[in-house]
Amino acid sequence: MNEETDNRAPDSTPDPTPFYRQHVFFCVNKREDGHVRGCCDDTGSLELPEYMKAPAKEVWLQRLRLNSSG
Repeated sequence: MNEETDNRAPDSTPDPTPFYRQHVFFCVNKREDGHVRGCCDDTGSLELPEYMKAPAKEVWLQRLRLNSSG
């Protein structure tokens, strides 16, 4: 379809406001023991997002998303 035959009006609906204003990513990468590059899981990274939830809410960061990444 080209511009000459498409008579539809452009979509003027604004995008919805995102719920989360900020995202924090925690690496939870898991590699085999002894891997030359190590892994984040060995440093307690799986527990960190859970630990951070309460402090984030205490400083009014309710619209903060804590994400796991590899």
